[in-house]
Amino acid sequence: VSPVRVWSFNEGVGDSTTEGVSGEDAAIEGHRSYWKRGVSGTSLAFDGYSTVIRETAATAPSITDGVTIEGWVALGAYPWNWTPLLQQGHEESYYLGIGPYGHVGLTVKVGDRVEKLESTKRLERKRWYHVAGTYDAASGSMRVFIDGEPIGERTIAGESLAQSKAPVQIGQAKI
Repeated sequence: VSPVRVWSFNEGVGDSTTEGVSGEDAAIEGHRSYWKRGVSGTSLAFDGYSTVIRETAATAPSITDGVTIEGWVALGAYPWNWTPLLQQGHEESYYLGIGPYGHVGLTVKVGDRVEKLESTKRLERKRWYHVAGTYDAASGSMRVFIDGEPIGERTIAGESLAQSKAPVQIGQAKI
């Protein structure tokens, strides 16, 4: 399956980033954009408080049968609370984030239930990791990966993902 959205953060300068599938530019909201060296090219440093990139719900892809969210992360510090890498709404559809002790978490809303899965392994600070979370509605399988290794899995009663009217966000939690 081809990706529906891809952000590479390879601009290296400026206050916007281009999404690779749609070609749309998105503003980087927050105090200022801070670019660093990444795994390949540049990366955008998120401050955990105000840095956020949003795609409106009207232009966001409709995802119902399942989702895979993945990204490269390097933590400067552990967050105070759960911090999203990417989410649509607060417990309204899907979420992949990092917890206060460095665990990776996946949350999906199916029907009227919010289902959560947390990794058994934690991320160390100041090291790059590839993290991913998947949900498949047909099988009800939820899985979390760190560097390609499955480190959390559970099966739930499979249903379609709930549809949210909230924007898709990278960074800053929707409170």
